[in-house]
Amino acid sequence: MGTTKSKRGGAAGRKPAPKSTAPNNGEAAGGGGPASLPGYQEAVRFNQDAVEAVLRVGTAVAEGWRDTNLRLIALAQETIEDSLSATQALSGAKSLRDVIDCQARLVQGGLDRFVREGSKLSEMGTKVAEEAFAPISGSVSAVMSRWVKPAA
Repeated sequence: MGTTKSKRGGAAGRKPAPKSTAPNNGEAAGGGGPASLPGYQEAVRFNQDAVEAVLRVGTAVAEGWRDTNLRLIALAQETIEDSLSATQALSGAKSLRDVIDCQARLVQGGLDRFVREGSKLSEMGTKVAEEAFAPISGSVSAVMSRWVKPAA
């Protein structure tokens, strides 16, 4: 048994869907939507600024990690080169004294590098932290000045 079509193309006997009586974003209720609420534009602007600050933080951290990783890779390459040089020197050692001297030079060089590079890496970490915090420090200051009233 088939259904007959009405002239409007729908199935015969089917009622059209009722129109919604719900207000559209507060406009029908006398408001102008959320944009007309007090402080709405300020809140939107603040949120946009916060998102931009978070993106700048992410960029600063990513760049810092990249620079740190490049430094660590260079350090690893230097260590491998020093180890290869020490291995060659050890293979040419003619006495136990030559072996001990070569090993002492390798250990001393490694210790010096550790201290030198440890300081550089620490400075790099501090720089990354400062650069990462800079974008949000302005936002924090703005929020604090806006919402925390000084005691009278």
